[in-house]
Amino acid sequence: MHGRCLPVVTALLIGAMASAHAAEIALYDTGPAEDAAFVRFVNAGSMPVEVAASGSKARLALTDTRPASDYLPVRGGSAIKGAMTTGATSAAIDLKVAPGEFVTVIGVPASTASALLAASGRTSTSAASKGPGPVSAPLTLQILRDSPDDFNALKSALAFYSAAPACAKAGLQVAGKGVDLFRDVAPASIARRLINPVALSVQLVCHGKPTGAVLSLGTLAAGQRYSVFAVPAAPADGGARLIAATDVVAR
Repeated sequence: MHGRCLPVVTALLIGAMASAHAAEIALYDTGPAEDAAFVRFVNAGSMPVEVAASGSKARLALTDTRPASDYLPVRGGSAIKGAMTTGATSAAIDLKVAPGEFVTVIGVPASTASALLAASGRTSTSAASKGPGPVSAPLTLQILRDSPDDFNALKSALAFYSAAPACAKAGLQVAGKGVDLFRDVAPASIARRLINPVALSVQLVCHGKPTGAVLSLGTLAAGQRYSVFAVPAAPADGGARLIAATDVVAR
């Protein structure tokens, strides 16, 4: 992101968050605002996930009712270390973030991770067993980096994250109308666009066919950012499903 864009985007996110969200747990040192980067965590599985920062007792829970965290401001250029844990397995978090960068860390069940990596050619961090405990699918972490600069006070910004390996050439349509919002989005990548601030429900499209349940995003707000994630699902459900988050910065 260009330097001139960061203050605008940061102000947008913080302003949108103020009336809608309670304070998020601070996992990492924020540093000076002008050097800030932003990291959020997403649980793409069905089991609860806990995020912990190295050297800290702070914990962040990602559940089926709230699978995505807010964006956590961190010191730009710093190393972000910690772990995402589900059941008896834990995947190490170890990345660096550049000033102005928006990073999303998606915990993908390991049963689907190899297919996702093969399709994307990207690297990941795999989970290791912590010993006896509840049986759960290990995680592989997918790290997607973005520098959005498409702010428009009269429009809503919508981002689509493709993180379901079974959903080749992923797309997103306006539910019931067959109108494409996104199409042919490659695995482990992001697409974004500006749309009118209206009530919106969306349908995932995989292999050119509607897949999974319709997801309601409610009535979009002008000047706000939203993310929709295509994540793995059971084969009986088409191998992919949608989850959504409003892009806000934690206080």
